[in-house]
Amino acid sequence: MNIVSWNCRGVGHPRVVPGLKYLVRVYKPDVLFLSETLSNTRRMEELRHLLGFDSCFAVNREGRGGGLAFMWRSSFHCSVTNFSSNHVDVEVADAVNGNWRLTGIYGFPGSGRRRDSWNFLKQLSQISSLPWCVLGDFNDILSSSEKKGRNDRAPWLINGFRSAVLESGLADVHMEGYPFTWFKSLGTFRAVEERLDRALANDAWFHKFPNAVLENLPAPASDHYPILLVREPESRTRRARSRFKFENAWLVEPEFNDFVSNRWVSYGDNQILQKLDMCASDLSSWNRNYFKRLQRDIDTCRKRIDRIRSQVTPDNVNLFNALRKRMAFLLVQEDAYWRQRAKTHWLRDGDLNTKFFHAASTSKRKVNRVNSLLDSAGNVVTKENELCEIARDYFVDIFNKQNSIIYPVINIIDHSISLEDNTMLVAPFTMEEFRDAMFSMQPDKCPGPDGFNPGFFQHFWHLCGQDIFDECCKWLTTGSFPSTLTLTNIALIPKGDSQVSMKDWRPISLCNVIYKLVAKVLANRLKPILSKCIYDNQSAFVPGRSILDNAMVAIEVVHYMKSKLRGKVGDIALKLDISKAYDRIDWDYLRGVMLKMGFCTQWLTWIMMCVETVDYSILVNDKVAGPITPSRGLRQGDPLSPYLFIICAEGLT
Repeated sequence: MNIVSWNCRGVGHPRVVPGLKYLVRVYKPDVLFLSETLSNTRRMEELRHLLGFDSCFAVNREGRGGGLAFMWRSSFHCSVTNFSSNHVDVEVADAVNGNWRLTGIYGFPGSGRRRDSWNFLKQLSQISSLPWCVLGDFNDILSSSEKKGRNDRAPWLINGFRSAVLESGLADVHMEGYPFTWFKSLGTFRAVEERLDRALANDAWFHKFPNAVLENLPAPASDHYPILLVREPESRTRRARSRFKFENAWLVEPEFNDFVSNRWVSYGDNQILQKLDMCASDLSSWNRNYFKRLQRDIDTCRKRIDRIRSQVTPDNVNLFNALRKRMAFLLVQEDAYWRQRAKTHWLRDGDLNTKFFHAASTSKRKVNRVNSLLDSAGNVVTKENELCEIARDYFVDIFNKQNSIIYPVINIIDHSISLEDNTMLVAPFTMEEFRDAMFSMQPDKCPGPDGFNPGFFQHFWHLCGQDIFDECCKWLTTGSFPSTLTLTNIALIPKGDSQVSMKDWRPISLCNVIYKLVAKVLANRLKPILSKCIYDNQSAFVPGRSILDNAMVAIEVVHYMKSKLRGKVGDIALKLDISKAYDRIDWDYLRGVMLKMGFCTQWLTWIMMCVETVDYSILVNDKVAGPITPSRGLRQGDPLSPYLFIICAEGLT
């Protein structure tokens, strides 16, 4: 079921009615909400008949501006509950999902009435407790990134609207497509664009329609783009059963530490990977049996506090304090839960803002979803199994070794690594090295296939640290990793404003934390000697150098070229980029370069263990495509990869 909202800037404009006919014909909305119609009820009734809707509620314009229209089909059972010159509120009778509330809004346009607009939104939120969605032209933005061109919007205006949204219990419905919905003076130096139109909804509405998306549509008229709210996209599929994933929120459960400690001791002398498998199984069972749904517990606790706070007496003051303490504890859990999903590291020093993280997490899930891809024949594919097949074929092609001539490049590389350097690289490992590497990771980073994030190992280092150190040293000594250690998931991160083909998705490797620990220890040993084998014209990832040096050189080159006024010989500057640079690294070339630089055989064995033993699986929405066994490439997300890449690039400098 689709809902379209558009600030059409007057239905009398000659291009507005054809534009509306196009929207109705192509997107088949069940509801159409128009603002700034600059018209009256009679004209809107004529337009309703022309567009083929069954009902219409219109608010006449005031003076030379304003005017609203809310049109719907007979299949959309709703009744208007209240309205004003800035909104139309309806209650929807949904036989499947239950009743909910829909509001079409037009924020006060004047810059001097921003606070009035925010207060109006907060007042609307108090009218009903139904699941609620409000959409339209708010004439406000939620962040500075929602404006492009000319002067930035004042921070107090952004913060004021954001506070009003949060206080109203609302969160942003993720919008796909072009990020701005209003424009002015496009094509000139005065051009400005902003995201003034949006849809907001409360948690109850998101619970009813978890897959809802907002699309930014083109239009032939008005300085606003229409927005399309799709409540239940047909391409969405039911989420698959989730794999094990450690939750940092578990760490604050009172019995959790004892549970893990007791279970870990019971695993006896099993190897570390077997212990983790058994621990994952035990934690899944513990989660089902003991870990309550956070939102339900928080709501129950809040209601009990609300009932008792108006009648606190000496007899029940202990109960009141206990409820407040329980509430604080639950909020800490909720904060950890959503922070881990949002992957947003803005929370510091106990500043809880779980609504923000909930909104960020929900939006992130929708941004990372693959809705459609072009196949090799140029056809649009939307089915889940076909999307998986396209992703798998794409990476099989990329990771397949290609014939190449490498030795003319390798032969010009200088020997730069000394005997003392190699002695340092292969010196006996220490427990302190592994501990420092583990605790340098972000606790809530995405886990690998085993489901454990760095937070688990950091919290229980006293339990598992020695086991991890012993096993890792044994693997490096024998020159062989267990097959499950190097299993790697590839997550797809969108590039640009729209994603049409697999080239529009950036692959990020999600490695198991214990593998990343080994790679990070090796990377920490490699970093101090990079300046010896990497020339000065490479400045990225080398300690003591700054990547900004390259930008300064480019600026100076362009300045020289612009300033040159004499001479017959011209200059040209080329900016080159390597497509899928990490994914196309030839392993034989990497080995040859490192040997020519002087790295010893033992060190090279360790590096190639990390590079050559990987097996990939691609995460496409809720499905896993693979496995893929590569014959070239470096993992983006592996601590070693940046340093190995610049070593390979040394042959091109």
